[in-house]
Amino acid sequence: GCIRQRAMAEKCITTLLLWCDHLWQSATLDANHDPQVLNALEPGDAGAVNEALASQHWKAWILSESLRRTWLVCTSTIAAYLRERDGWNECAGEIRFTACRELWDTSSSGTWAELISKRDPLFVRSLHVDELLSSVLPTEVDSFSIALMRLLITGERMDSWGPK
Repeated sequence: GCIRQRAMAEKCITTLLLWCDHLWQSATLDANHDPQVLNALEPGDAGAVNEALASQHWKAWILSESLRRTWLVCTSTIAAYLRERDGWNECAGEIRFTACRELWDTSSSGTWAELISKRDPLFVRSLHVDELLSSVLPTEVDSFSIALMRLLITGERMDSWGPK
């Protein structure tokens, strides 16, 4: 409701979009960088190699998913504000992210590696989260994904989601 705060916040939209772009560029560069984590392992220790790889992949997944979700929150917040203010907004694009609750609830790299090899990680397109309504139960989807779905899908469709 404060006009001054609104004006100050609107001045920051360009900066926030620039930061989102830099975040994405940095993540892309990091993804192309070959980590040297396994150099310190003893040769012939397959258990340690598998454990180290699982841990490395788990950490990389957490980081990449966190970056994806940060980008989604920033661009979605800006889009929602501009849509309310101007009646329309430009689409910043869409990305894919993992919506599987079990993967986010995992407390170890070993459990995560086992889950990722046995079940669908629910890698969904951010602007098409409604596809989850016909493919999984609400209990299979993490809270971030459900919140995003509530922003993009009508309440009636969300309320009817689940076992019949």
